[in-house]
Amino acid sequence: MSRLAYCFLLLIFFSSEKSYSQAKNWFPKYDFEAQKFKNPSQEFGPMARWWWPGNDVKKAELQREINLFADNAFAGIEIQTLYLGIPINAENRPKIMSWDTPDYYENVKTVMEEAHKRGLIIDMTNGSGWPAGSSILEANDGFRNLKFEAVTVEGGKSITVALPKVTAKIGTSVLQALVASKIAGGNENAKLRTIPLDINSSIVLSDRVVGDSVKCSLPSGNWKIIAYYSLPSGERPMASEPTQGYVVDHFDSTKVLKLYNHLFGERTGLKPYFGNPMRAIFNDSYEFKADRHYSADFIPWFKKYRGYDPAPYLAANMQRGYNIVEFMNPHAPKDFSFNE
Repeated sequence: MSRLAYCFLLLIFFSSEKSYSQAKNWFPKYDFEAQKFKNPSQEFGPMARWWWPGNDVKKAELQREINLFADNAFAGIEIQTLYLGIPINAENRPKIMSWDTPDYYENVKTVMEEAHKRGLIIDMTNGSGWPAGSSILEANDGFRNLKFEAVTVEGGKSITVALPKVTAKIGTSVLQALVASKIAGGNENAKLRTIPLDINSSIVLSDRVVGDSVKCSLPSGNWKIIAYYSLPSGERPMASEPTQGYVVDHFDSTKVLKLYNHLFGERTGLKPYFGNPMRAIFNDSYEFKADRHYSADFIPWFKKYRGYDPAPYLAANMQRGYNIVEFMNPHAPKDFSFNE
């Protein structure tokens, strides 16, 4: 056996051992016994989604319902607070919209105490309503959106072109790349909703930008100069609180931790329940709204780990409304294409 093959077998062995060890730890093996299945222990019970009308709940009722779950062989529940679809009036509004207040955390702790007594698991969503967010988050804590603006120019001469601009409604727009691509077929067809570009012609002009313009000399033909900008998406959650903040940027761990430290940190008093009965925090739903989700360091990261500049190819990814959930997406055509 060659040394390479021997090393490969060792790698498989140790990888398998590690995987088996990990699997044993997180998913214990059980021997199925039909007789026990008639009356399974609580750990094998179902979980229930427990949607609260915001914080319009009473401690005594929470305790009663926890015991109902336990008495009926449930293994645990998930807490999600929301106001969507709930009749709201002047009388109940303050209570419904008081999620993330000391009173709300007292209600959660009441549940934790009762669940601990009855051996129930408690999972919590990472916020109220959908998607995850909070009034403590500012615009730049939210999702980044990659948007573009373009201008058509004629090549074959030296030109100075004003940068096409994308203005942010909130936060700031940051130029990510400036690329020139030749229009395939020579002339732009106003009837086409998707503009064909010659992929072999793309020229990155980012390093030639001075102020609000770029000076360049392009080969003959008609060209699209496309400016790509990163800016906050501005999406707000449907949270049960008076002031709506922003949906957290799920691609930025520092932003997620900012949200989690606020919702589950020392101020909440929930730490003593971590692990028992509180098992997990999870992301409930993904109603995101962006043309293209984007990370502020995407281009340098891509260059480092993929070995080439993605900027010349960004045009083929432009599709207004692409990263919007299915029932909101207008199914707009691609803005550009590089061939079939």
